[in-house]
Amino acid sequence: METAPSSSMSPASGTYVLDVHGFSGLRRQHCGGGGCIVSPTFTVAGLEWAIRYHPEGDADEVTDDVAVFVVLVTKDATAWAHVEFRLLDQAAGEMVTFFGEKDPILFASGSEDLSTWGTGELAARSFIARST
Repeated sequence: METAPSSSMSPASGTYVLDVHGFSGLRRQHCGGGGCIVSPTFTVAGLEWAIRYHPEGDADEVTDDVAVFVVLVTKDATAWAHVEFRLLDQAAGEMVTFFGEKDPILFASGSEDLSTWGTGELAARSFIARST
């Protein structure tokens, strides 16, 4: 994740790794019925962020895809950020970019629509299960 510069801040970048072990068991124990796992918060450019990981699809609909979203957690904050979601294919040993946006994304923690960004279709659950 990289925040876009403004007149009052210089560019900052950061990486957060959400390490998911035991994908199939995790789904059964913690995420049945469209639930999600929220990462611990992490800091980029002085702001707190978190990852919401939905192993059974977006919260609105259970699908065959994994959903993932980045959330601006810092209260009453606004930021522009570049976001990219990559997965480690453990079978191949390669990091693969699955979803991202080339232009900066506006995050505003006070807005339900702007506090979160991501995709309900990051990758097929069958791919994730094979690569873990």
